[in-house]
This record gives sequence, C-alpha cells and structure tokens, in this order.
Amino acid sequence: MDAHRPGSSPSGPPDAESCPPVGQPRNNGQEWGTHFRAGQPVLGVKPHLRPGIFRPNPTAHLTGVGRKSTMSISTLARRIPLQSLAITPLLAAALLVGTGGAPTSSVSPHAATGSAQGPVTIKARSVAYVSAYARAVRGRAAVKIAAAQQGDPYRYGAAGPSAFDCSGLVYYTYRTRLGVGVPRTASAQRLASVRISKSNLQQGDLIFFLSGGRVYHVGIYAGYGKVWHSPKPGQRVQLSRIWTTSWVAGRMP
Repeated sequence: MDAHRPGSSPSGPPDAESCPPVGQPRNNGQEWGTHFRAGQPVLGVKPHLRPGIFRPNPTAHLTGVGRKSTMSISTLARRIPLQSLAITPLLAAALLVGTGGAPTSSVSPHAATGSAQGPVTIKARSVAYVSAYARAVRGRAAVKIAAAQQGDPYRYGAAGPSAFDCSGLVYYTYRTRLGVGVPRTASAQRLASVRISKSNLQQGDLIFFLSGGRVYHVGIYAGYGKVWHSPKPGQRVQLSRIWTTSWVAGRMP
C-alpha cells in the first residue's frame, strides 16, 4: 500500500471520497460529504437552502419538537394553527348532543349564587299518592261516616251536620270528615272522580245516577249492591239497593 504524502491523493476508485488538499476549501464551503450530482443531493444529506425558499414538511411534525425538546410551551402554542383551536367548541357541542343535551339541575338560581355562603339544599316535589290499601281503608271509613247520618232529613243545599242533600252527604263525608278535596255538586264530583268499571266497585266509591247522560243523583257505595244516600225532600238519609242500571261509578283519587 502506498504511503500518503502531504499534497498527494490516495489510490482508490474514481468516485471514492478523499480529503481535499491542504489549503483548499471543502466543497466550496459546504460540509464534507455533501456532494451534488446532476443538481440532486446525495441520499441522507440535507442540502443548504437559499434564504426565502420554503421547503414543505411532509410528515407534518413541528420542526425541532420531540420528546426531549426543550422548546417552551409558549413557543409551541404560537406554532399551533388557529384552525385546530376552533375544533374545541365543536367537540364540546358534539359531546352534549351525544349525551342527550346539557345536564339539568333542580337547584334554584338563589342557591347557585349563594353557594359560597353555605350548603345547597335541593327540595323534592311532594307527590300525592294513595296506595290501594289506604284507599280501601278510606272507603270503609266513608261508609261508616255516611251510615252515622242515617235518619237525618233531606234539605236542598245542605251539607251537614244535621241535614243533607245528595251531594251534600258526599261532601260532608269526604271533605269535612276525611279531608279529601271534593267539589260541592254532583256533576262536579263526577268530573273530579276517577272512572271505574262496575265490576271493580269498592266500599266508599261514588255512584252517579244518570238521566239522559246527565247526573241527577249521587250516593256512597256500601257494598252488596247498596248505597247510602239522601234521596229527596220528605225523606231521610238511608241505605238503599241500587234501583236502576243507568249509573256510573267513580273513585276519589
């Protein structure tokens, strides 16, 4: 093998890389190994670009940003496109639509504004509900109250405690004694009651007698096909068997 002497070139293939002679610039000031062939750079070597030339970034990575990058957060935020920030409210809206809308709260505005002053109390709305057992007990009580008025005279417009018309006996039994809100007249009592079938009658249900589709009389069902009622002027509160088929039944809620 020939020894290298200053100023001489080593032997080898024509295209092999070699150190330039002493005193000569390396590739006109470029880094060593950045030879150009037919205007194209050697694979793996980034050529020097002239100022003002834009080179696209096909990988869409932020230049100089990696796992070990020391770039500050403020510098990184300035490089994020504004279009990506506009997606944030759209994603939030999509999440709300997917969950069926914005969450609702039963907390009043006064409680929300004064949350810093103390704990928030949420009040639940009370719902009137009478179980089947309680309704049966109430019905038997209504029958006993009506039976206690047996013998009191009929008087038009009277609602007890010593005289009654037909709807007055119902009003006295349910409203005055049991505290159940019922209207005063027979037609209004029919509208306020819940319609039930004749086969589902219970003690304390109301029997509305009809003529031409209108209510003309009302009584309190006592069971076994009988009602407590105040029939008409000249008669008294009594227990009678239902005398017609033209009637409907109602139950107070």
